[in-house]
This record gives sequence, C-alpha cells and structure tokens, in this order.
Amino acid sequence: MEEIMRKNNPTAMLVALVIALLAPLAGAQGLFGPGVPTITHEEIREAGETGETLLFVDVRSEEEMSVSMLPGAITRREYERNPEAYKGMRIVPYCTVGARSGKYTRELRDRGVSAVNYRGSILDWVENGEPLVTPDGEPTKRVHTYSERFSVPEPYTPVSQ
Repeated sequence: MEEIMRKNNPTAMLVALVIALLAPLAGAQGLFGPGVPTITHEEIREAGETGETLLFVDVRSEEEMSVSMLPGAITRREYERNPEAYKGMRIVPYCTVGARSGKYTRELRDRGVSAVNYRGSILDWVENGEPLVTPDGEPTKRVHTYSERFSVPEPYTPVSQ
C-alpha cells in the first residue's frame, strides 16, 4: 500500500484503499465468518512458481463475464457441472472485489472443497497489471467494475453497464 501511495496514482490509491478496507473483513473471522481463508496476488504468484494447480472460478454475472475474465478461469456453472474433475486443485473463486466470491468460497468449504477466496478479486488482478481475456480467449483491457464507484488503472478500461 505504501508503494502505491508513493506513486500518487489516484486510481491505484482508490483500489488499494478498497482492498485494504475489505481485506480484514474477508479474512477467516471476518465478513464471511470462520473458515473462509483468502489468497493474495503474491500468494497466487508463489503458487504458480511452486507448480501448485489453482483453478480460478468466476462467480460474477454473465454480463460481467462477457466483458473479460482471468485467463484460464472457468465459470461457476462450469465448475458445478463436474466438480469431481477438479479434485486435487485449489479452487480460487473471484468476483469484482471479493464479496460474492467469499460467499461462494464458504459454500465450497462447507462441502469439503479446498477453496480460498481471491482477496481483491479482478480489481486486484488488474491493479497488478495481469492480463485479461474475453470468453473466447482473446486478450482485452476491458474490465467490468460492477459499479461506477470502482475504477481501474491504465491501460485498462472500466465497464459498468
């Protein structure tokens, strides 16, 4: 957060502030109650470096997903069709900032699934400059922000309608 503040980027500062305010609420004893662990962008990178298989599950609406998704992510509907196919993977639900995905993470954990909520979700993803794709797998810089209250850093383009 300190590094973002030093850059004096208003968009980055807003996203960092939202994440900083919501992160404690999304923790194991926070907004979603006990048993809802989170994963940060840094931990996602570390998992990739160690070869751990993470499966991103997008829990946003069809409208939001039609704008962009994390590369390699599947929809909640796809996951629910055959959860057995993803045994052995750590499931990482995401949404816009982590509230809806936190609720779904709790549901999954209650069913015995190894799941962690992506803290900051797609807004954190783009804040870290990560790529996005359309549902067809084409690269894009468009991000559905759910609400006009949320913004994204350049070169990303917010979409909220």
